[in-house]
Amino acid sequence: MKLSRQNLNIIIEQELKKLLSESLLSGIVHPNPSQIGLQVFATKRGPFNQDRLDRYTRKGRIYVYSSPQGTSDKPAEAFWTSTLKNNTSGWLDLCRDPDFWEAGAGEQAVIYEILPEAKVLLLRSPEDYNAIRQAYPIETFQGGADMYVMFGGYNPIGGSQNRDSKIIQGIDWGKLSKDYDAIYCTNKDCALGWDTESIAWWNLNVLKQIKIVDINDQCELVMDGGN
Repeated sequence: MKLSRQNLNIIIEQELKKLLSESLLSGIVHPNPSQIGLQVFATKRGPFNQDRLDRYTRKGRIYVYSSPQGTSDKPAEAFWTSTLKNNTSGWLDLCRDPDFWEAGAGEQAVIYEILPEAKVLLLRSPEDYNAIRQAYPIETFQGGADMYVMFGGYNPIGGSQNRDSKIIQGIDWGKLSKDYDAIYCTNKDCALGWDTESIAWWNLNVLKQIKIVDINDQCELVMDGGN
């Protein structure tokens, strides 16, 4: 098939953008993601429902998009896990923190192994965030949902997408998700609004389910029949 000059220019532009992104992000792709450790997905309520998760995905993938909320710029609709630490994880630690009003957990958690072929971006610091934003920029509305409840219904830093909403430059998570499988926030200070060590996944095909375990009323995993 003969390419038109216009289509050829589009292909060249896309390849140049990909090369630029890879150059900007060199050094922040995890060299061996299987060494990160086993991952814990904790339900928000009730038991784990595999059928519901299967309906939520399409061929093992989740459509993520950009929807910054307040100070947070996270991939909307991602599948979140955090690394297993004995009978807990970073997220379950927050569930036991009386000062962290957002956290909660249901009745069960799923333990996953990360397959070696996973392509995981590292997010270790605000500098990493800025590099990713430079590689995958998007102008989008800044919402205020994460501040709405705290301010009793008054949203001081954004709001619905109307003429008073603030336009900011964030990360184009939809475009980034075509090149990577997940992003790994390695610590609670990796970027504003990322509250704990965690991984946001949009390609679940690189996760292998190990087992399903219960979560007790202290927000701890019940491992091997123990408490």
